[in-house]
Amino acid sequence: MNLGGLRMGKDARGLTILVVHTYERLDDESARVRIISARRPTRSEMLAYEEQQ
Repeated sequence: MNLGGLRMGKDARGLTILVVHTYERLDDESARVRIISARRPTRSEMLAYEEQQ
């Protein structure tokens, strides 16, 4: 089963990024994550993210 996702977090340098990805469980011990895009979030996306933290 493929699941998609939208995640926001910090990269290694501490910058906030927005990542769009798919997630596919291969078996009980492994999965495949495919990064579709990664970008800096818009101002409104940043504000929404910071309110959740």
